[in-house]
Amino acid sequence: MSENSRRYFLNKLMLSWVLLSLPASVQTVLAQHNGDPLLFQGLSDRNSVGVKASGYGNAYVSRSNDLNSIFYNAAGLADIQSIQVSVSSQYRNYLIRDNQYFTPTPTISSGGYTGINLYLGHILIPDPAWNNIWSDSLRTIWYDSLGHPIGKNWWDPSKLVTLPQDQSDYSEDAAANQKKKSTYAFDHIAIAVPFEFWGRRFVAAASYSRQYDDYNYDWNGAYLDPHWGMVAGDVGAVQDTIKNDIVRSNWSVFTRERSGGVYSFTGALAFKLDDHFQIGVKFNYLLGQTDDLQDLNRIGYFRFKNGIGNSSWSFSYDTNDSLITGSSKFYGTAFNIGATYASKSFSFGLNVQLPYRLERDWSYSTQVSTLDSSGRPSVASSTSTGRDYVSLPAIYTAGITVSMETGFTLSFDYRYNPLRSATYSLNSIPDSLFTKYQKWVDQTTLRFGLEYAIDENVSFLAGYQTQGAPFVGYAVADKDQGAPIDTYSCGLSVSAFHGRFDVSYSYSQLKYYDVYMTSRNFTLERSQTILVGYTYMF
Repeated sequence: MSENSRRYFLNKLMLSWVLLSLPASVQTVLAQHNGDPLLFQGLSDRNSVGVKASGYGNAYVSRSNDLNSIFYNAAGLADIQSIQVSVSSQYRNYLIRDNQYFTPTPTISSGGYTGINLYLGHILIPDPAWNNIWSDSLRTIWYDSLGHPIGKNWWDPSKLVTLPQDQSDYSEDAAANQKKKSTYAFDHIAIAVPFEFWGRRFVAAASYSRQYDDYNYDWNGAYLDPHWGMVAGDVGAVQDTIKNDIVRSNWSVFTRERSGGVYSFTGALAFKLDDHFQIGVKFNYLLGQTDDLQDLNRIGYFRFKNGIGNSSWSFSYDTNDSLITGSSKFYGTAFNIGATYASKSFSFGLNVQLPYRLERDWSYSTQVSTLDSSGRPSVASSTSTGRDYVSLPAIYTAGITVSMETGFTLSFDYRYNPLRSATYSLNSIPDSLFTKYQKWVDQTTLRFGLEYAIDENVSFLAGYQTQGAPFVGYAVADKDQGAPIDTYSCGLSVSAFHGRFDVSYSYSQLKYYDVYMTSRNFTLERSQTILVGYTYMF
């Protein structure tokens, strides 16, 4: 090990002892949430649908005379003068990266389980010969039955794995886990047909689109059950035990993954009240299926001696892999009401998605792999089915568009989604446990769009969107809004062959962190999307 690496390790060790010396009264005691079960993850916000709108930053609630309006504000369809048919496809890639930095965990009585952070952070890989040996004994020289020393190298820096230095907390080098995934899929097909009825002009439209490109991934390399950072009073909380009690805490790696698509059958009707005002209504019938996986793979277990003055612990390897696989089917019907006001160079749009209920029918197979008393593999299997509901609140979107004689068009949208008021009816878990899981929080979204028309046939597009994540990191200052998801986009529209070719590119990124008693978790989620489509105009 180099001198810099030794210094880096010693600095870490000194920081660990400083943290242990803090009074228990100033330590934040948090429940463990990483590892929530499969519910409605990935269904909090829909995709960007429509190629031109995606390149424009999705700031489309006040735009009109375009079939893309069926996805944002049906009132914008009322200006369509001829039959339009559009189709598009998508390519998406995802990157999810987790970095876990572990610190020693003080007991409630300000003792300290010194050294556990080295195990959890994979800085020191424990020898199986250390199974069930108390930590205070490992600091002395022990010998196995063959006379080999067991514990004398406990604090030997040459035995420690050197962590990356001078790296961003969100970098690939610092990551404890990284997941990549790419998908190619159909995006949408849509049609709009203008007609007259009772002397008034209407436009009817319909579409079939991939409303939710649902890919959700969660990983926790230190799922502890029970977690010694649990709030006293929770079932299994270490703090509830008395002095000299020995508590077992299982250490597992948790993985949850969901992938698939939820599609929308959409019908819309728009009409002009007069030369300036337009009204539109639409319904979305949601239908789709995802492949679900949840795995809790045990590495081993810790034992703790609790109580004032006790800080001893031991670790032993163990085998127990609980794997859940299956599928979820989603159903729901949502209604929207929209309106626009348009003049020659200015337009205003408003859309309200009314409250609706989303249903999840799930079917899972559970397989638990262990070792029996003789050390032979043993597998137990079971199946389960059920139905969960979430009632979602109304979503409000307003926007303005300004058109200039220089060929520029600017749009700004504001969207409010009060997800915190969503209510749940769950068959998969009891209500008493659901109160401990992570809930959605309110989302606000700002969207900006810019279009520059070189001539009647070619337009360049650019956009920016920022919205809060539907959840809040643990021990962050702002409990009301999630970390920002920033999306940058661009696109190109070219009119040719009785229609318009559109292509767009968008780049999204979310960075957030959680602060636990045991660790600091840094997560990066990144995605890139390419949409290609064509709209034929009769």
